[in-house]
Amino acid sequence: MTTFRLANVAAPEVAFNTGHSIGVRCSPDATDTRTLPARVEMADLVRRLAGHVQRVDHTGVNLPTCTTSPQQWQDLLSGLASASTMYRYPTGEDWPFVLPSTSDEFFGDIRDFVVGREPRFELVYDQWLTQVQWQFALWTDLTRAELELRFPEPEGITFPGLGEIFRVVPVIHPWPGLSIRFDLFYRIDDGPSDWETGEWLVTKGGRIR
Repeated sequence: MTTFRLANVAAPEVAFNTGHSIGVRCSPDATDTRTLPARVEMADLVRRLAGHVQRVDHTGVNLPTCTTSPQQWQDLLSGLASASTMYRYPTGEDWPFVLPSTSDEFFGDIRDFVVGREPRFELVYDQWLTQVQWQFALWTDLTRAELELRFPEPEGITFPGLGEIFRVVPVIHPWPGLSIRFDLFYRIDDGPSDWETGEWLVTKGGRIR
């Protein structure tokens, strides 16, 4: 579950409730080294996507390697893996995913692969960032051409190797030291993929325990 709560804090924080909370503070004076300037207001994003969002694929937090030590990263993974069904990203990047699961699946493993095992939660150990980034991946009923029309460059961009899957839209917000982006998945007209069912992460990535 991903929840949002107003709090009297100096900067936005991410807390992982794993029996104890792990706070990840943003760096207010950091400068992002990846070119992701935000040009779209949140309200405008909502307006342009009205009626076209089908569901949430995953939410996630990208942690910069320059502000998160390897030991902090491993401690975070260990804490989350002890309280969830967490899987490695199959191609080797530090992009582990938590999949929703039942109690039996938590103590055993996930073997039932159906559409609807969402939303996932992703962690990213990111060498390109100098500040924390929040990401929200949404399934839409729009084609790539339609999303490109709604969010033309430089408002919307694609990542190398992922341009056939989703369009990235960074959004403007009032909090310094934090970046927020939306990954908008294109419409899929064929049957569910092994990504949608979670099978790819489970069988190819493997459980983190």
